[in-house]
Amino acid sequence: IDRPTVDDEAIDAQIDRMRELDASLEAVDRPVQEGDTVTIDIAGTLDGEPQSGLTAEEYSYTVGSGAITPEVDEQLVGANVGDVLSFDATHPDPDEERQLHFEITVREVKEKVLPALTDEWAAEASEFDTVEALRADLADRMLRVRKAQAEMALREKVAEAVAELVTDELPEALIAQEMQDRLQDLAMRLQAQGIQLEQYLAMSGTDPEQFSQELRETATQGVKVDLALRAVADAEGLECTDEDLETEIEGVAERVGQSPESVREQFERVGQISAVRSDIRKRKALEWLIERVEVRDEDGAPIDRSELQPPVDEDEQDDEVVAEATEGTDD
Repeated sequence: IDRPTVDDEAIDAQIDRMRELDASLEAVDRPVQEGDTVTIDIAGTLDGEPQSGLTAEEYSYTVGSGAITPEVDEQLVGANVGDVLSFDATHPDPDEERQLHFEITVREVKEKVLPALTDEWAAEASEFDTVEALRADLADRMLRVRKAQAEMALREKVAEAVAELVTDELPEALIAQEMQDRLQDLAMRLQAQGIQLEQYLAMSGTDPEQFSQELRETATQGVKVDLALRAVADAEGLECTDEDLETEIEGVAERVGQSPESVREQFERVGQISAVRSDIRKRKALEWLIERVEVRDEDGAPIDRSELQPPVDEDEQDDEVVAEATEGTDD
C-alpha cells in the first residue's frame, strides 16, 4: 500500500491552493503564458457564419483552460497585446467535419499574483496566527486522511489477496444472487436520489451490456471473498458470540435511532439473525488476516503497523496520562 506520509511538497501545494483563493490579477507587459487571464475580442465562424457562443468582445479567458478549443490556447500562448490571430480549429462536435475559423484580438494580458506567504496572510486566511502553525495543522490533517486511506487500502488488498486463493469453480447460483443483491442495493441508492437505473446508465454513458459484465465481475470477486473468509473462520474457529451479536444490534440501533429490542425484533421477523452472525464471523476472519499479513509500500519496504495508527490528539493524550496516573487509586 502507499506509505501514509506527508512531505513538505504536499503541504506547500495545499498552502498554494489556499493562496490561490486570495490571488489577484495584475496587468503585465509580456507575451501570453499558460495560466494568464487575457481579455480578447473573439469571432468564431463556420463557413463564414458567426457561431453562437463563440463571438464576443472584451471576453475574459484563462489560457490553458481548454474551455473553447485546444487551438485557441495554442495560438494565444506567446501572443502580445494588440496581436490579431487568425486560424482554423477542429469543431468540438466529432460528427462535424468542417473546421471553425477564429479571429482573435488580444486586448490585455494579466497574470495571477499570489499573496505573500506571511504570518499576516496566515492569520487572515485561517484560524492560525503564523504560517508555521498553519503548516503544522495541515500536516496533521493530511496525515490523518492518508492513514485512513492506507487502512482502507489494507482491508481491500487483503480481501483481494485472499480471493485469489479461491481456485474452485464458483456455483452460478451464488454469482447470480450476488449480482442481484448488488443491483438491488444500487437501485435503492439511486432511488433515494430520485434516479432510475436506466437514467443512471444514460447519464454515465454506460452501455447496459458493459454494465452487466462489470456487475458480474465485481459479484464474482465478492463471492470469492465471501467463501475465503468463511473458510478462514472455519479453520481458525472464529465464531459470533451472543455478546458480539448484541454489540452489533446496539450499533445498528444507534445508527437508525431505534431501540436494540426493536432492531432485534425486525431482524428476527425477516430471518436475518443468522445472516448477521455470518457477517460478524467474516468480519472477524478479515481482522484475523489483517493482523497477520505483512504490509509493504510500493517499493517493497515493510510498513510498521504504528505508521497506520492515527495521530493522538493532545487532549486525548492528556486524558490517557491522567488515567494511567490515577489507575488503582481511590477517588
